Amino acid sequence: MIRPGPIGVAAAAGLREFLRLVRENRRRAEALVDGGVDRFPAVVTDYDPVSGRYSWSEQTWDQYGSRVLKSGGRSGSFSYSPAYSFGDGSVVTEFPHPTTLYRRVVATEIGSGSGGLGSGGGSLGPVYEFPLACGCVMGSGSGPSVGSGSGTQPGFVLAACCPNPVARTLTVTMTAPTIPCLDGQSFQVFYVEGSLLVWQSAPAVTFGGCGSDSYFFALECPFSGFWRLYVRNLSLSGCVFSPDPASPTALYALSPPASTVCDPLALAFTTNFGGASCGAGGVPGAVTFIVTE
Repeated sequence: MIRPGPIGVAAAAGLREFLRLVRENRRRAEALVDGGVDRFPAVVTDYDPVSGRYSWSEQTWDQYGSRVLKSGGRSGSFSYSPAYSFGDGSVVTEFPHPTTLYRRVVATEIGSGSGGLGSGGGSLGPVYEFPLACGCVMGSGSGPSVGSGSGTQPGFVLAACCPNPVARTLTVTMTAPTIPCLDGQSFQVFYVEGSLLVWQSAPAVTFGGCGSDSYFFALECPFSGFWRLYVRNLSLSGCVFSPDPASPTALYALSPPASTVCDPLALAFTTNFGGASCGAGGVPGAVTFIVTE
């Protein structure tokens, strides 16, 4: 028994040992429980991208068959009794997320980002998992196997619940050393739902100092797996991005090297700029379009 008043060194050491024994006894008791049949409705409430862990709360069903939080139910945090998702590498991005938790094992922690399984460190307690998939393509194929990008090739993802999803708004910046009015100009392209993966510019893009020309741009990744940059001159005048300045109304497909797969953030298209009217000086020359988030 600890008497009221200041706690001495010996009493503090006794308290620490008592708490250690409580944690150890809890860990041993939990390890005796067979987790193979332990599954229950729950809602995950937050995600830690460093460790890959989710916090969660247990749910149940009310008399109408609707999910509700269970009074006195179990819960988990990033540091104790966390949950992990399994599937195609997807992550939850909108909370709360209802699911079903399955008991894995009583685990010990081996450090951030390790998955929390193994020896050493403190006890994580009972660890749970839940299935999660949103169509992330993480298989083998040309190009990066994970990360940003989109398209029909393996290794590219667009959906918000996939790791490192590509932004739905991209920025295209031009470099044109011989054409001052175009060098450094930029515009945005916006993702458009459809049968092909397409980012499109505003209906009419104009560049200050380059005359009154306006253009339409589109990035498209057809099912052949390679990007094309479409540029249409809308002004019917002489400033043209194309291999053929004599046809300003044509729709031009400008392809990067054949080794490029459908990752818009790896693009650097280069084409020629020609025509009789080039705005504020400059001469016909190469224009490079660089795509970034």
